[in-house]
Amino acid sequence: MYDRLFYFTTALISLFYFVDIHNNAPPPILRRPSFAPPSLVLFAAQHRRFAVHCLVTIGLLLSASEDLSTSILLRSLYALCVAVCDFYHFSSYGGHTGFVFLYAACAVALPLSSRSSVLRLIVAHQLGSSGMHKLRIGGWQWLHASTMQATLKFLYTSPKPFKPHPLVEPPWMKQPWLIRFCLDRPNLLALLTVGGVCFELFVCVVCVCGGYHAMLVLAVLCTGFHLSTAPLMGILFPFSIPVYWLTALSSNSAANDLFPTTVLESVVVGAAVVLLSMSSVYSWEDWPLNGMVLFPWNKDQQEALYRYSGSTSAVQFMLAHSCDVGGGSGSGSGGSSRGDITASSINVVEMVSCLWPANFDPHFPLHKRALVSTKTISVQEVAQEIIQWLRATRRFIDNRPGEQQGRCFDYVCAVPPPTT
Repeated sequence: MYDRLFYFTTALISLFYFVDIHNNAPPPILRRPSFAPPSLVLFAAQHRRFAVHCLVTIGLLLSASEDLSTSILLRSLYALCVAVCDFYHFSSYGGHTGFVFLYAACAVALPLSSRSSVLRLIVAHQLGSSGMHKLRIGGWQWLHASTMQATLKFLYTSPKPFKPHPLVEPPWMKQPWLIRFCLDRPNLLALLTVGGVCFELFVCVVCVCGGYHAMLVLAVLCTGFHLSTAPLMGILFPFSIPVYWLTALSSNSAANDLFPTTVLESVVVGAAVVLLSMSSVYSWEDWPLNGMVLFPWNKDQQEALYRYSGSTSAVQFMLAHSCDVGGGSGSGSGGSSRGDITASSINVVEMVSCLWPANFDPHFPLHKRALVSTKTISVQEVAQEIIQWLRATRRFIDNRPGEQQGRCFDYVCAVPPPTT
């Protein structure tokens, strides 16, 4: 019964989640997963609505009757549709809110004997990897109240969501009065900072060692965790709560222990452990495997990244092409618009780490510098490092109508922030 409820709930959420957030038009820039050629990303963008319709239809069929809900074929098709939809959503939106849904949709298509074990691993990875990276990247300084203070101050002064989404970041969700309430109470800031990390690591322990009743309590706590942080951060992970409850209810079976008892279950659970662990160890910021590195920066690291993003930045690195379709290539280090190079309105730093530094890419030059606190270097040197990273990764695809559509950005122009 709980499987059917999961399919019904997630199918309805998908109607509002997998939507076009750019006024029913494709976004001007697409993020390319490492394995995907630009043509595949553009194909997904052109046919995005068909996969959503299939997802919702199959999800409602699975929830309609007990006989249909046991069909491994339908469950596998549902997981495939989720993968296609989330592939495009990651490319266009770049958030982390859909990964837990993607992994859970694949887990419920597995044999019953390994289903609960894999779901527990997914929940442990969802929150535990985020908590681990806060200490790994931000260090012990992340636990200082100044980290939460710097984060909430930015959220309070930021006028609107970075990438407004009608379900994930609706403008009404963030509550300034609640942010002010927390900022005025240093002890509460310290509690939120330390308590948040401890809770995320605590989830891993319960998922590994907890029984049915412990998992039910964990589902309640995780639900409260997301609902209580949403008014502060202005962000909601809509699929997380259904996955928490599916995982808890799936634990109500003596046969569904975390530790495998058959060869098939050992292979399935072992593969899940290896893949999710590798994504955390290597801090992958990619699709379909993602390390879920969320909000890992301490106060000093945030301030270092603010120099290159937002209205208070000293300089912004705007994506560009090194040449036009018929012209010669640009050379040298990045700079302002010159010759055949014209800066776009897209800040590469905000695309990688968001306007508020929430994401982490271990290979992005500015993130590497924030980790080691290197001495300040010239804007030209920073621009050149970003250009080399863009040309090596081919991460961002120009999706604006025109001659450059489909080309990967390979250049940045350093420009002053816009005046207000």
